[in-house]
This record gives sequence, C-alpha cells and structure tokens, in this order.
Amino acid sequence: MLDYLAHGKPLVDIKIENLGVRVSPARAYLAAFIVLGMVLIAGLVVGFTTIEEKESRVLRAYAVTPLSIREYFLGKGFFAVGLSFALSFLSAYILLGNQVNYGPLFWTVQGRVVMAAFVSIAIS
Repeated sequence: MLDYLAHGKPLVDIKIENLGVRVSPARAYLAAFIVLGMVLIAGLVVGFTTIEEKESRVLRAYAVTPLSIREYFLGKGFFAVGLSFALSFLSAYILLGNQVNYGPLFWTVQGRVVMAAFVSIAIS
C-alpha cells in the first residue's frame, strides 16, 4: 500500500473488458411507439377533462365568464400540444438517453399533433 501511495504503482493489475451486451432491435421500435403514443395520451387527457367539465356542469360556469368557446378549446388544444411534447421528449430521454436526434423527433411529434387535430376536427 505504501508503494502505491509513494510511487503510484497499483498493487493488483486489473484488466477491464467490455463484453458488449446485445440490445434487442425491438427496443428502438418500442421506444418510438411509446414516444409517439404520448400524443394520443395527451389528447385523451384533454378529451376526458372536457367531458368531465361538461358532466360536472363547469361549462355552464364558463358561459358567464368573458371566455369564449373558441378561447376555451384553444386553451385546451395548447395544453394538449404542450403535454404531448413534454411527455414525448421526456419518454425519449428516459428510454434512449442521448442516442436520440431531437430535431427529427420534434418534427415527427409536431406532425402527429397536427394529424391528431385533423382527426378530432373530422370526428366532431
């Protein structure tokens, strides 16, 4: 021990070798499914909160405020978009770390949000 402290020579020769753990190719597909599924989850959250407000008659309370129905749905829409972006990027970071190129991910999530908006408009 004294020799190590004085001369910096290790007492034991330690060899570290990376055995290379194979990662399943399905992991990337699962991560993409989860990341893009967050748009759906955010839309469902906003849809169910709107239904909850209608059933609990909160929408009647909004009728006496200066808030228009357009502003109400725009606020709900911006909340859904923000929530879907936050959940998508957070889940991508948790699942894949720094291996993700976040530029294309941003445009992909944005495209999914626009698609979800068109589908919801078409349904309603």
